[in-house]
Amino acid sequence: MNRILKTERCKLKRSCIWLAVLGIPLIPAFLGSANYAGNTGILTNQWYSLWTQVTLFYCYFFFPALIGLYCAYLFRLEHLNHNWNLLMTLPVRRSSLFLGKWITAGGLIFITQMFLVLLYFIAGNFLGLTVPFPWRKVLLWALLGILSGMAIASFQLLCSLIFRSFAVPVAIAFAGGLAGMGLYLKGFGLLSPFSLMALGMNANNPKGDLPYPAPVLIAACLGFSALFCFLGILWMRIRDVKSE
Repeated sequence: MNRILKTERCKLKRSCIWLAVLGIPLIPAFLGSANYAGNTGILTNQWYSLWTQVTLFYCYFFFPALIGLYCAYLFRLEHLNHNWNLLMTLPVRRSSLFLGKWITAGGLIFITQMFLVLLYFIAGNFLGLTVPFPWRKVLLWALLGILSGMAIASFQLLCSLIFRSFAVPVAIAFAGGLAGMGLYLKGFGLLSPFSLMALGMNANNPKGDLPYPAPVLIAACLGFSALFCFLGILWMRIRDVKSE
C-alpha cells in the first residue's frame, strides 16, 4: 500500500490537478462572500450567514464535480496506452489498487476542505465580521465534509473505473450534486452520498444543530464508502479492465 500511495503521489506531482484544487474553491468563496456583502440587511448572523452563502454553492455545484474530476484524473493514466495490461500483471492486490486511489482522493479532499475553511476565514475578516470565529463548529463541519467527500469519491472512483471517458464521471458527479440537493429538500438526504455533504457541513442552518446527530452522519458516510469501495474492488476482480 505504501508503494501504491507513493506512486499516486508521483502522478500528482507537478500535475495540473493542483490548479483545480486551489482554483475552484475560490469561486464559491467569492460568490458566497459577494452575496453576503450585498444582503447584510437580511443576513444578520455574521459568520453563520456567511457559511451558508459559501457552502450552498460549494456543496451542491462545485465540490461534487471537483471530486469527480479528482477521481477521473486518478484513473486517467491507467485507461491510456495499455497501462491496465501492465498494472494487472503486477503482484499487487486489486483491493490495494482501488483503496490506494481512494486514500489519495481523500488527501485531495482534505486539502480542498482546509483551503475552503481558510478562504472562509479570510473572507469573514475582510468583510469586517466582529463576533468570534466559531472554530469548533467549523472544524466539525469540515471533518464531516471530508467524510462525505470520501463517500462521494468511492462512488466516483467506481464510475471512473467503469467509464474510460474522462468527462462522463465528472458529468455524473455534477448531476449527483443536483440530485443530492433534490433529495435533501425532500427529506431523504441520508439516502445519497451527495446529500451528506450539505447535511454534514450544516449548509442550510449553521446556527442550529446538525440535521442528524454526528454519529449518524459518520455512519452513513462510512457505509457508502464501504459499499462503493467493495463494488469497485469486485468489478476489478471479475471484469477484465481494458485500456485504450
